[in-house]
Amino acid sequence: MKKIILAIPITAIVLAATLFFSPASAMTNTEISLDEATQIALLNAGFNADEVVIIKSEREVENGIAQYDIGFVVEPDEYYYEIEASTGKILYYMYYDEKKRKLRESNPVPPPQEITPDQALEIALKHAGYTAAETTGSEVKNDYDQGENIYEVVFYIYGKEYQYDIRVSDGQILDYEIDH
Repeated sequence: MKKIILAIPITAIVLAATLFFSPASAMTNTEISLDEATQIALLNAGFNADEVVIIKSEREVENGIAQYDIGFVVEPDEYYYEIEASTGKILYYMYYDEKKRKLRESNPVPPPQEITPDQALEIALKHAGYTAAETTGSEVKNDYDQGENIYEVVFYIYGKEYQYDIRVSDGQILDYEIDH
């Protein structure tokens, strides 16, 4: 009889722990929807749903964090976002300006003076709304992308990584990413 009395509380504890730690209980109803995540990305980019073509819209788990990957095009530009499912926080976004790249390809006459790496960093910082004194590190590398001479600018502010591609010939920002 003692074995049965002892088995009931142990069974209850095991059952409660199984229910508490089960994958079904880990999924809460506090997540935002895919539509809400899309609206967050569109609002951040400054567009309405009828102005864009959605090219990616899915939920995934990356590094143990449930998130929505949203990609859309506003001809000819592309935008990509990662939105945290539990909070709606933008984890990452990228903007690719195709028009500015094509402008260079269609106009082969280079401007008279190229920018320096320091000027490229200043252009990126100004665009992001910061100064060099606010960074916790920066790097500017010269590279070629699609046959075009660019500076790859990376800097860190408040734990966020900012990446810019800036055309050497005229200082034009070709694309940028902010990793939250």
